[in-house]
Amino acid sequence: MKVAVIYDFATHLGGGDFVMLNILHTLKEIGLEVDLLTSRPEGLQKSASFFEVETPAVNLHYMRLPPYFKHSYTMAYIAYKATKLSGDMLFPPMRMLLTPLARQ
Repeated sequence: MKVAVIYDFATHLGGGDFVMLNILHTLKEIGLEVDLLTSRPEGLQKSASFFEVETPAVNLHYMRLPPYFKHSYTMAYIAYKATKLSGDMLFPPMRMLLTPLARQ
């Protein structure tokens, strides 16, 4: 089974990166194929080196961002732009994910 994770490593090295590294390792340990969508593909290795842990074996997908985007909006933009990665994986636009929540 495949799972997609959206995260930008090494924007601000810290606890969030450490937690996400552990999540990626755990997903791999339980036998999932992990696709990491990120605008900072070099950040995965940088974070793993910083925390002195093994770099998780994931499929990296570089998502290019417009140059005017600030970090706090990057993951929402990636989620919005991601459509289909390989055959069976579909990502709905972010507005579709948020619509039911807005009605509550």
